[in-house]
Amino acid sequence: MPWNEFFKLRRRRNVVGTVTSIASAVLAASLAFNYFANLVIDFNKRVMGVEIQWIYMGAIVLSGFFGWLVGPMFGNQLFKWSIGSRRHAFDKMDDIFLRHVVRNRPDPSRNNVNYNPLSDFYGEKISSIRDYRHWLREGRLFTKKSEKFL
Repeated sequence: MPWNEFFKLRRRRNVVGTVTSIASAVLAASLAFNYFANLVIDFNKRVMGVEIQWIYMGAIVLSGFFGWLVGPMFGNQLFKWSIGSRRHAFDKMDDIFLRHVVRNRPDPSRNNVNYNPLSDFYGEKISSIRDYRHWLREGRLFTKKSEKFL
């Protein structure tokens, strides 16, 4: 599999993961809202000094957050199913790419937010060979600055 095709598939995997996260968060929150909306609420009731409707609203928000966290799991399976026979080649290229990132990323112990910030430690913004080369240059510049000024 060529690198350009790998980066296109990687971008598509990220988009599918984000879309499924949004969809599962909305679905989980709406199901929780539907459940709590159909309950009979006694407004005089308190749980540990907090009114019950605040507890219910917190539960709805937490269920939406849980849906957001579970979404990429479904998105990753959907993506793997959608690429079919190219899945093994994609997984192999992803493993090679991640080994490149681990080998070439700078030392994070010299990170200074004000003077020498470390950007994109995990290589998440890399979406082409050009971006990868730019990421390597930024890493070398970070290392040079950290050796010179720290």
